[in-house]
This record gives sequence, structure tokens and C-alpha cells, in this order.
Amino acid sequence: MALFTFYSTYILLSPLSGIWKVAIWNKWGRISRPSAFWALIKRTRRSCQNEPNALKLVEKYTSISAPRLVDVGNHGNETYIVMTRVPGQQLRHIYHLMSYTERNRLADDLAGSVAQLRKIPNLTEYMIGDTLGGPVNDHRIPNNGFGGPFHTEDDFNNFLVSHIDSTPARALGEENVPKNHRFVFTHSDFHWSNILVDQGKLSGIIDWECAGFLPEYWEFTKAMYGRWWFEDEVELVRRVFGDNYEKELKTEMKLWDMTPFGAMGC
Repeated sequence: MALFTFYSTYILLSPLSGIWKVAIWNKWGRISRPSAFWALIKRTRRSCQNEPNALKLVEKYTSISAPRLVDVGNHGNETYIVMTRVPGQQLRHIYHLMSYTERNRLADDLAGSVAQLRKIPNLTEYMIGDTLGGPVNDHRIPNNGFGGPFHTEDDFNNFLVSHIDSTPARALGEENVPKNHRFVFTHSDFHWSNILVDQGKLSGIIDWECAGFLPEYWEFTKAMYGRWWFEDEVELVRRVFGDNYEKELKTEMKLWDMTPFGAMGC
């Protein structure tokens, strides 16, 4: 009902009303988007202003194909983000049909996208946080997926193991957490449902609600989580990131064993 109210109000107030259609994208990412639709409304309680700001930064500083922000509205405790639609199919549905040449090109294009993201400047006062200087929003971390923001990597690392009850386990975590990294703009959810492909080429990256400034290894280790048993996916991720973060991955895998986190969300 809230979504219908916002949608009706937006159409009545929008100068574009009558000449465009809207598909619906709820907070879990389920989406209905016939090809005629060029705009989407995403309903969320988690990303609030972070995803809209992330979309602005991506548009301003990169040439990455991502949704363009149209408008943001609030109704009760929910935020509605109106954004343009990005063409293409989810990678998870099409990768097995792609040729080796197309897969190699996709890896190169994703690597190029990561390089562009890492050039987005952090204009907040914190080293680690969301795009507005607020808490990190990521199901990998404790406290229901919210933590920080943080001034140092040590603060971030301490938070990552703060909820471990076992003293030996916490000591193991503290001993192995990665240190001394650059902090870069990170999408934080390179799940194959968020990578779109059209005619064998990367056509877009969606779902930016978990974006923020994080240690440079985070994009790689998050992309590897839960995919370890899928050879094709592991191969693609390694082609994108190379072997720069193998030590960090081993550490993260130890922490995953001690503190498993859900696969839903970021």
C-alpha cells in the first residue's frame, strides 16, 4: 500500500508523468521489468540515502553503466528510489552460454570497472564507512550488518571480531585480520545477480546499497564468499582481481568459519 501511495503521488507530481512507465523492485531485489520499462522504483529500509548517493558518485566520477538516480521519496520508515533501468540479463542466467572470448572480455571489463571505482574520492571524514560517512552496511559484519564508521583499519578489524564469544577464537581472529590497506570505493556485492550482460558484453552493475569506502581487499573477498564450490565463478573473480589478496582471502575464510553470515543482502 505504501509503495502504491508513493508511486501514485510521484506520477501526479512528476513532470514526466504520462510518458514513462515504472517497474517495481522491492527490498529483496525481486523485480518486474518488461522491456518497455526504462525506470524502476526500489523499496528499501537498509540503503536509505546511501544508494542514491552512491549512484550519484558513480555517475559523476566513472563511465560505468549503472542505474541513474531520478528521484528519492520516503513513506513511513521506507525509502523509495526511482532510477533508470540498465539493460541486460543477470550474469547468473547467461554465463554458461558465453564463449571463452566473451568471458575473458567480461573479466577485463569488470577489472576496468573496479579500477574506476577505486578512483572515486572519499570526501567524508572517515576512512571506512558508507558513501555519506555513515555506518558500513554489509551482512558480512556483526550487529545486523551495520558498523562504524571507522577512522582506522584497526578499529574496523576489532569490530569484525567483536562479537566472537570464544576467547581463543577471538584471539585467532585478531591475530589474522588484514592490516595496512588502502581504503577505496567498493560496490561490496559483486553477486552474479548484480552483474548484467547484454550480447556477451558487460552492460551494467546494479544494487549499490552496500557501497562505501572499505579496505581494498573487500571487493574480492566478498565476491568469493559462498562461491568457493563454483569453479567458473571462482575463475572469473580471480581473473578480475588477480592474486593480490590471497592472504586476505585465507584470513576471511577463517573468520567465515568462526562467524558465518547470511547470503541474503549484501
